[in-house]
Amino acid sequence: MSWGHTTVYPELRGRRVLLRPLVVSDFDAWREVRERSRDWLVKWEPVSYTHLDVYKRQVYDIDKVAARIRELVPEARVAVANGQRCV
Repeated sequence: MSWGHTTVYPELRGRRVLLRPLVVSDFDAWREVRERSRDWLVKWEPVSYTHLDVYKRQVYDIDKVAARIRELVPEARVAVANGQRCV
């Protein structure tokens, strides 16, 4: 039995732009744009670095790792967070 509901997604329309949530049918076009823009996009993407080396089962001092990354990549913005909630 159908209730006759149609999902309506919000849209923002401009003269040369349409903003709306992605749908599955957008994937191929998005992938093409992503591939063409890869060199420009990569420098803006966040990089996650874990201080736990699960293969060697070693835990590193995260501040030392951050310092080493800053040394290796001086133009990188490096932030350290411990993942604990502050109450």
